[in-house]
Amino acid sequence: MSGQSANLGQPAGDDWHLTDLRTLELVQTPCYITRPKPEVASLKPLWANKAAIEKYGPLTTPEERDKLIGGMSKASVAAMKAMMAAEYESVAMGNEMHTWHFEARIGLSLVFSEVPAGQFIDLHVSSCTYIIDGKIEKAILCQCMNTTTPVLPTGLQPTSAHQQGKIHSYLFSSSAWLLHANEAAINDWKSRGVTLSFNDKSFGLADLLQEKGIPQPEAAMEAINAIFVHKRDVHRTTLAATNSEGTKTKWITYEIWPALDPMTSQPAMLINTLDMTEQKSLEIELEHAKRELLRRNQSLETRKTKLEADQAGLKRQQQALADQLKQALELHLHPRTAVDTMTVADKAINVLEKIIQGHQPSLQEAVDVRNAMVEAHDLRQPQNLDKQLMQESGISKDVGLAMVELLQGGSHTSAQRIMARQVPTKAFPVIGSDLLQSRQRDPFWMPPTTASSSMQALDGHIGMSLIPEAEQLLQEASSSWEFDMFRLADQTDRPLSTLGFFLIKNAGLLDLFGLSEEVLSRWLRSIEQGYPWNSYHNRVHAASVLQMMHMLIHAGLMEDGVLEGITMFACYLAAIAHDFDHPGVNNDFLIKTRHPLAVTHNDASPLENHHISAAYMLAHADEALNFAAPMSSQDESILRASCIELVLSTDMKKHFSLVSCFQAIQQPSVSFESTSAAALTVPPGAQSPGPDRRLGNLATQQKLLIAQVALKCSDLSHLACTPEVHGRWVEKLTEEFFLQGDQEQARGLPISPLMDRSKTQGMSKSQVGFLEIVALPLFTAYQELMPGSRPMLDNVRANYKQWHQLNAV
Repeated sequence: MSGQSANLGQPAGDDWHLTDLRTLELVQTPCYITRPKPEVASLKPLWANKAAIEKYGPLTTPEERDKLIGGMSKASVAAMKAMMAAEYESVAMGNEMHTWHFEARIGLSLVFSEVPAGQFIDLHVSSCTYIIDGKIEKAILCQCMNTTTPVLPTGLQPTSAHQQGKIHSYLFSSSAWLLHANEAAINDWKSRGVTLSFNDKSFGLADLLQEKGIPQPEAAMEAINAIFVHKRDVHRTTLAATNSEGTKTKWITYEIWPALDPMTSQPAMLINTLDMTEQKSLEIELEHAKRELLRRNQSLETRKTKLEADQAGLKRQQQALADQLKQALELHLHPRTAVDTMTVADKAINVLEKIIQGHQPSLQEAVDVRNAMVEAHDLRQPQNLDKQLMQESGISKDVGLAMVELLQGGSHTSAQRIMARQVPTKAFPVIGSDLLQSRQRDPFWMPPTTASSSMQALDGHIGMSLIPEAEQLLQEASSSWEFDMFRLADQTDRPLSTLGFFLIKNAGLLDLFGLSEEVLSRWLRSIEQGYPWNSYHNRVHAASVLQMMHMLIHAGLMEDGVLEGITMFACYLAAIAHDFDHPGVNNDFLIKTRHPLAVTHNDASPLENHHISAAYMLAHADEALNFAAPMSSQDESILRASCIELVLSTDMKKHFSLVSCFQAIQQPSVSFESTSAAALTVPPGAQSPGPDRRLGNLATQQKLLIAQVALKCSDLSHLACTPEVHGRWVEKLTEEFFLQGDQEQARGLPISPLMDRSKTQGMSKSQVGFLEIVALPLFTAYQELMPGSRPMLDNVRANYKQWHQLNAV
């Protein structure tokens, strides 16, 4: 059809008057004509003959084409336009014929409206002409030829068309040896210095399928399997070849069809080679263009992500201010203490954050931060905290001194240790009879179970001994922000092991790590037996901490990607064991009496170090208690390291350092922007998760830090109980403080602040100051990062309001 004229007549608006196409109309081969200029972004065909319409349906309407194009990916549309451009350059301008092979529905769906599926065609594309406005213009004539499985005529040599065609054709036996090749193929190999011979097993399929001159036996085996094993109609493979001089790479597609050997009628393979260099070059260009477009999209997405993070940061600041205003309006309270708890590191970060956000800090701000950093002993502690609490806070001296001892960074400075040694003290035995006698004076004290009952408690399965009331309470504990743990303790004397097993099993952690229910049960009960019946630091307190930790796990930590299975397991275990074998006195008492625990751990968080080390020693001392034995060594190491970090973070002397690091996570430029751009990039077409839901992209250490703060909040969860339950816990903590004061008095030591039994208010006197300086900032910071924990913060604020009103009377 090359050069054939087709007069399409004169245009009338967008309608074409088709005339003088009688010849093509009589042709039985489906034909159609398209525009030659792809830059007009029009895929609309100009005309189709009767055979095409009968076979593929009427031409698509503009609406149908728009709908189809709208459903195609950008890459597909770009490829379609690129193919049109190639047709225009090679056909319309060059006046040559080209053949495209594809599935009919894929290639013709934008032209005809009823193209059947599953048919393959060879689309012969050539140039034609039409007359418009009195000028002869070029168009593209497309002829649709059905593709059938080529089988050589039985008993005949290849036809002359096959023999004389320009396409290189080969016939191989089922054992992959050359049976025949046409003249074009023979001449091509002759130009490369190879003389083809047939039926002598000197030239195999792997020799034909070469990649840059190297035979490809794997490609040959894949073709044999496709044709003779999987019975495919056609198998295609594209390989890189070189020209006869070896100077230029070209791409050859090998079409392999099932056929018959015309001499023996045995199964064979007919192979045609197609030069796909031009198409491959186009594909490479399209791939490069696609990558460049993807790079630009990623750059835009990164900018968008940063903008969203900045906006989210502003929204969080606005929300924090709104919450503070709402709280002030609701409570009508003014803080009674005036303590600057912002650490030096926080102040430095704020100045840097201003610079990052494009704001210029004042010279005074920079000087203040510089001086603070020079003077600070620990950048993660508030500046001059002891002086503020003792002289400038507006709280009483004993409360201020108690807060200093509770919060001062490091167990003791060297000077404090020297001063402590100047206090006369008698040797401190292992906590035993003296403390036991003082505990027996505690109205809340209960005697431990006997050895026989203890061993009996360690036998069997926890879940099998539950009464219905306890089962109902466990279900309530798994979903309530105001659960009263004393109710569960009233139903069973094993609230900790019972609740621990229930939560761990329901979380699927036993199945995840292949753990034994019996071994875990025994370890949990052994841990519970190891909790002395202190007034406050007992198994009921540990169960209460565990229950709140569970609520926080399911109120953000798990959904936002902070916790994985192994870290979740560590959170449960750390909550269970965080006060294991607690002696009922604090770290300062152990240090100033030179207790063996303080000596063993060099005065560094002796209680917390003891809790977690003793819990693990219990597991490793007896194979029947080693619940982690089935875990891989790597998982067990990660679990143990995480438990250690979590429990050590409950030392109140690490409070400001921990909270300061935690608040840095909420700085958009410190946390999210430090994550790789690739991790934050949203794939094209996907929906962005939003700036506040990317916690899963944080570093492992940052995720652990969030879990540490969650455990810290859980350890103080009595502040989030209902006022009645909270008051009961305060009574128990006050009594435990008094018991320590009794011990200090018995040893001739100064009685610690708020621990003197003769001063009846005790530690309840410090509640307002503790809430304002420690608790409210902690719970508020956590809720800002984890909005799902809002009920916990609301309960803390309610208790603060009550204490504020009580102290105002």
